[in-house]
Amino acid sequence: MDTLSEPWERLVPWLLLHLLPQLGPIRSQQLLRVIEHPSALLDHSRMNTVPGLPAATARALKEWHQQRGDFWQYGCRQLERTRQWLNEPGNHVLCLEDDAYPELLRQLPDPPPLLYVRGQVEALLSPQIAVVGSRQCSYQGAEIAFEFAYQLSLYGLTMTSGLARGIDTQAHRGALKAQAPTLAVLGTGIDRCYPAENSQLAAELVDTGGALISEFCLGLEPRAGNFPRRNRVISGLSRGILVVEAGLKSGTLITARLAMEQNREVFAIPGSIRNSLSAGCHQLIREGATLVDNSEGIIAVLAPQILPSAVAQSMTEEAPDSTTLGGDEQQVLGLLDGQSCCLDLLVVRSAKPVTELMLILQRLEVAGWVRRVPGGYERCY
Repeated sequence: MDTLSEPWERLVPWLLLHLLPQLGPIRSQQLLRVIEHPSALLDHSRMNTVPGLPAATARALKEWHQQRGDFWQYGCRQLERTRQWLNEPGNHVLCLEDDAYPELLRQLPDPPPLLYVRGQVEALLSPQIAVVGSRQCSYQGAEIAFEFAYQLSLYGLTMTSGLARGIDTQAHRGALKAQAPTLAVLGTGIDRCYPAENSQLAAELVDTGGALISEFCLGLEPRAGNFPRRNRVISGLSRGILVVEAGLKSGTLITARLAMEQNREVFAIPGSIRNSLSAGCHQLIREGATLVDNSEGIIAVLAPQILPSAVAQSMTEEAPDSTTLGGDEQQVLGLLDGQSCCLDLLVVRSAKPVTELMLILQRLEVAGWVRRVPGGYERCY
């Protein structure tokens, strides 16, 4: 498999599959199981023998091969639009067969055949956690989303959300504060920003090593039916999903339940019984979501998936002899001189970037050498 979907000739059959009417992700997968590869769409005689095609799909394919009709004209416009968009730096289209296509997403029963990506494609392969919640969040909910996203980013997780108002926005901003990449999955064409007020945030996200992602055709405006599809991609890309605030009839609960169906970890932050925005989180906890009140609780659950195997294994073993520690771990351990030390001072003493230092401290913490205390860290031995 190729890393990316260029050259153009290889991309055209996938774009045709993507543009055909009445072929959503599930029907696209069903068709692919029959024809094996989208290149078969270009063979008119073979497509005449494919059973069960929706009438609109069959009619569109006929127009395509006859090079006339509404679908032919629409398809040509979209292909040319996509070709021009791909000429801009940082723009990519990933096919389902590409190595760069995220494996977790590929494993879904209804993965998008195509992903439009603006920004760093490599960020899609990083360990991710989705942070979602109400668009009309409380001030406290916004603070919590920002704080958790910031802390989890320092642990090395990539924040994935939907660029919506409220919790989504704060999750992206928390990751940016940590100078970490963050991913935004859109419910529109990737050349549209919804809400428009987040256009600057979208630009910052791309400029700082993150990416915008969409499975929808270029130029597509926001439609209500697109957002549930968007939400399954958010959870599908991620190792787990954190729900900060959600009402009982919130679309966020749909995302969380999709995550459960996808066998993802679901975390929920509790709140006041008098706060309607906490009702959805409480319902998720009753359904089996993990109650969390700090970022360490999330890391403890996800550690076996996101940390090197040796570190994950150490979480269930006795603390090793100090001679088994790596050079970076020994250096940082030596900076903790018998009293607690704040993170800022450790950054100065170690001369390491804060993200790298946090990962080292995490390894020392799960191995039992250091612990968190009010104001910083201290040695256990």
